[in-house]
Amino acid sequence: MGEIASPAVPLLSIVMPVKDGAQYIGQAIDSLLKQTFTDFELIVIDDGSQDATAQIVKAYSDPRITLYSQENQGVSKASNRGFALARGQYITRHDHDDISLPARLETQVAFLQAHPECGLVGTWAQIWVGDTPTNRVHQHPCSAGEIAFALLFNAPFVNTSCIFTRAVLEWTGG
Repeated sequence: MGEIASPAVPLLSIVMPVKDGAQYIGQAIDSLLKQTFTDFELIVIDDGSQDATAQIVKAYSDPRITLYSQENQGVSKASNRGFALARGQYITRHDHDDISLPARLETQVAFLQAHPECGLVGTWAQIWVGDTPTNRVHQHPCSAGEIAFALLFNAPFVNTSCIFTRAVLEWTGG
């Protein structure tokens, strides 16, 4: 688990910024390791955690997981560091307390591969509090027209459910 990445370039890079995430990070990582899509790297950026976050990540022996530690700089800078390290054609962010259903990555990558005119794809999301689901669900628009209209007022995406292309990352300046 060091700062040396494996030589094979994965199709997908997953960036996980975390600060003091020991309570949930294991569940988040487990949900990624149970994915039906396996051609990914998981870049964990430990943003100055004071708890057992780093030890929990280091306990995983999966070569797709790489841990980077830094002094606390905030989630945006930690995410941007992860994006700069990402090697995949597709990139996503996954929070340390997010759980992804087993076919999420496979479904989204397949969609982007089948629709090269698209640069980003997201999902709906159910909000949980601890281990308990709530009645809160983010059901953002799905059609191009509805998304374009919603963009006039807010961001109609669940940030950490989006997978985007490297071209989009480069187009936005990283």
